[in-house]
Amino acid sequence: MKIIAKSLLLAALLLPAAAWSAPESSKTPDQAGAAGQASANPARAESGGPINLDITEFDLPNGLHVILSEDHRVPVIDTNIMYNAGSADETKGRTGFAHLFEHLMFGGSAHVGKGQFEKLMFSVHGSCNAGTQEDYTEYFNTVPSNALPMVLFLESDRMGYYLDSLRPGIVDEQRDVVKNEIQEGSTKGLQNARAALYPSDHPYSWTPSGSVEDLTAARYEDVVNFYKANYAPGNASLAVVGDFDTAEAKKMIEHWFSDVPQRQWRPLDVCAAPAELNGVVKKTVTDEVPSEQRILMWSAPAKYQDGDAALEMLVYMLGGSFGPKNSRLYKRLIDGQYVSRVYTLYSSCKLGSYFCIRFSPKPGHTLDEVQSIIDEELERVAQEPPAQKEVDLSCNYFKN
Repeated sequence: MKIIAKSLLLAALLLPAAAWSAPESSKTPDQAGAAGQASANPARAESGGPINLDITEFDLPNGLHVILSEDHRVPVIDTNIMYNAGSADETKGRTGFAHLFEHLMFGGSAHVGKGQFEKLMFSVHGSCNAGTQEDYTEYFNTVPSNALPMVLFLESDRMGYYLDSLRPGIVDEQRDVVKNEIQEGSTKGLQNARAALYPSDHPYSWTPSGSVEDLTAARYEDVVNFYKANYAPGNASLAVVGDFDTAEAKKMIEHWFSDVPQRQWRPLDVCAAPAELNGVVKKTVTDEVPSEQRILMWSAPAKYQDGDAALEMLVYMLGGSFGPKNSRLYKRLIDGQYVSRVYTLYSSCKLGSYFCIRFSPKPGHTLDEVQSIIDEELERVAQEPPAQKEVDLSCNYFKN
């Protein structure tokens, strides 16, 4: 186990990133500060041209897969750790664990006190967040380039030594937070739509948020076992992109992650046939909501299959409340004052994807009236190629 004096970590924030080198002595957080002079900019694509990323990949002995890409345009670094542990790795009646760990992992680890992860990130004007999807859970950070060693220390500690700090009371506290998030959120409608699209035993038939009932019934041992089964370096990848020197970053990663123990984890054996519908399935649910809404959901090709990328672009073209103001549904429904909100979503997944449009009409308009406009726009997509400007805007969005 790492022997670390937490009080020294703050000193690391003041060290320039360029001076870092892997020490031979035992690790301490003051060694987590460092960096180096920026090397020459790698070849980059011009705006509007093809993406041309210089990527370095390697594996650590414990199985962690690492992806590095230098980009010196701004003095910022993004990191992303992705665990192959999503809601599809749960079982019916035992859902919500992946989402629960999204919260738990910010609660401290063996050498990082409760609340210190975010406090340290914010102290360098960085940001941190996480997300749970069907196939994975990811933890992502953005920091100034000289704070990379600190981020690697924090991430390696919770990858290797998180259970050292976990207690039943911590699980109960975050369990209540997640349950409240589910109850106050907007997952109930999506849950019913999924139930109509997928068979009840399909791992996508429940939302990544999980269910309140399953979380309430979960024992502390169930939570610990989910971590042991999924949160191993061999079941994860680390991506680092931004203002760093590849050789120096590799040394830092080897320094901080090499002593994360190699652990057995449950191999990904999730399998299910793609969702297939023989016709339109409709379901009406009555609940206490501020306004009525409708969710339209379609089965779509699996990740990386033909049509997958095209549907990703279509979501951007259709847009919605959070899409570009010149997108099709924004102009027809938001500018036209038909809806208070409309969202488009495409979730690209290993076992089959889904395409979703969700909307709430304004007073004076009906669900069927709004859907008829959406149907018109979908038919227009099927009959007419999109304008080149729309294609370019979508491409630039995903490039950036």
